[in-house]
Amino acid sequence: MASLIKVDVYKDSDLPLVNRILNVMDKLKHQFCFYGSKNRLLLSNYAYLITVDGQDAGFIYLLNESNKTNDILFLDIAILKEYRSRNVAYTYLKEVLLDESIPSDKFIVAEVESCNKASIRLMNKLDAIKVDDEYYLLQRKKYNEFKSFVKFNDITLDDIHDDFKKSIDICRDKTFQKKKIMF
Repeated sequence: MASLIKVDVYKDSDLPLVNRILNVMDKLKHQFCFYGSKNRLLLSNYAYLITVDGQDAGFIYLLNESNKTNDILFLDIAILKEYRSRNVAYTYLKEVLLDESIPSDKFIVAEVESCNKASIRLMNKLDAIKVDDEYYLLQRKKYNEFKSFVKFNDITLDDIHDDFKKSIDICRDKTFQKKKIMF
């Protein structure tokens, strides 16, 4: 039995869940290179812990990476190797996309490296639309609106990522102090 647990990274009562996600990240670090993923989790707007048969199996989180706009949420998802090929990512990404607490005016975008065939298959299965070299918009019906938004605001998704990488170290110190999490 699998489940999706919503986590509020800003609530002290959810710190044990945050730590469980951090433990999953530690298990994944030999499989992937997450740029600042612990920092990204602690700065996320929406976070979810995925469990399978009572065991922590992965996570999903969404965060705004830009000082220029609050309209784009970037999605990060990771599933431990032993839980892959079970439709876990697909099932829970669909559930997250239906989460009514996420404002419907936000664009949800995933960065997927071209060499990550499994993630590309997942994006296709979710009917996401490729909007840039390595970026997918998860709400196909908002594609024209997204194109207009990006053009009107004269931004690129790479620019937003670069902004975020520059500012993450500044935010990290404040976040760690606030959350009392050490790693």
